[in-house]
Formats: sequence, structure tokens, C-alpha cells
Amino acid sequence: MRLGQVIGATQKDIESKKFNYWIGVSLGYKYFNKDNIQTYIEWAISNTKNSIFILVADWIYAINLEVLDKRDKQLALRKAMRLGDAKIAEITDIINALAPEVANRIKIGRWKDIESSEIHQNRVKILFEEFKKKTDFYNRIIEIVKDTFKNNPKNVTQEDLEKLAEYVLHEMPVFLDGIHLFGNTYDATLYPKIGLIDLLEKDLQEGVVFPEITKRLEIKSPAAIIEAYVD
Repeated sequence: MRLGQVIGATQKDIESKKFNYWIGVSLGYKYFNKDNIQTYIEWAISNTKNSIFILVADWIYAINLEVLDKRDKQLALRKAMRLGDAKIAEITDIINALAPEVANRIKIGRWKDIESSEIHQNRVKILFEEFKKKTDFYNRIIEIVKDTFKNNPKNVTQEDLEKLAEYVLHEMPVFLDGIHLFGNTYDATLYPKIGLIDLLEKDLQEGVVFPEITKRLEIKSPAAIIEAYVD
């Protein structure tokens, strides 16, 4: 696997196995096919500190389906959960083929596991509050959404952009402060692209651009973001 740009870590950090890795599987991103996920898992388990966590972003994907496919909210949610079920089955197959001592170091979770945390819920609440003020932070989030869907052939209204921004606001806390589950802190993530959202995460972690928001978020363990490609 080829590593690209790195935010919040050094090559020495990676080589010394400083981090517990988490892999966020985006349901709408075709890059996350079974072969690529397997390669990600193999690299992560060989380079992690203790264990790795695979997060299937299922129910928040319903936000995109609702807006872009013009689906009823409940129908969008049911489809997102079905896709999540299929992806978890795929990942389970990969893990079951590994040696038990390796498989035991891998955890799988769904978005509900993330949202069950009061700390995460509070950070999402803060981000929504700041977004609704429609200041520079709002503009950065809308810019991220526009960039994400710039190749989408469908017409997207301002209302659509604000709805799609909900996905971004829900996922930001895990990139800011890692994932705290199963007695571990998963403090580095692999993803096949460094985008505008990652640059905003870095700004918030450093507290330079939006210091008042950074203060409210109370970031304890800034997560590293590592661009990774399957060649």
C-alpha cells in the first residue's frame, strides 16, 4: 500500500507503531470494495499499536440518499442500513479468513456505536450550533460539500447543500479526536484522499482559524489522518 500526505503524524510515528488505526468505510465510495478493504486491513493490522477498528458509515449515508436520490427519509435509511449489512458481511468474511490471533485484534462497528457516545453527541451539537450561525465556519462546510459533489450531474440547491452538510458535521468529531471504544483510543485513520474536510479538521485541531470552536470542542487526542492508496 502506498501512503501519501499525512496530517498529524510523522514517518517515525508510523514506523514506531504509535497509533491504533481505524478505517472508515464510506458506503457511497466505490473505492471501498472487498479487495481494497482487505489491503487496508492487512496494512493496518501490521502497523497498529494494539488493534484496529473498522467503522461502517451506514445510517449517515441515508442523508446523501435522501438528498441526491430524492428518497423518502425512512426509505433512504432502510437502504443505507441494507448496504451497511452487506458491507459488514463482506468485512466479516475477510476477518474470518485471518488467523485467530490476528482476527481478535480487529473490531467492527456501525455508526450507532459512534453516536452512542455522549462526548460525540455533544461535539456534533456544538458543530451544528456553529454551522447554523452562518459565519465563516458555515462557508467552510458548504465549500467541503460542494467540492465533494462537484462531479454529481444532479442539480443541487442551497437547501440540498445544507442537508448534505449534516453528514459532514456528524462525521467530523471522529476525525478531530479519534474513536474511543472497546477500551482503546483509535487515533489514526487511513483514507484514499486528503480533502478539504481534512484541512478543516487540522485547522480545528490547531485552534488557529476557529479558536472559539476549538475551545468548545475540547479535543483531547487529535487524530492523525493518513492518505493511503492500494496500488
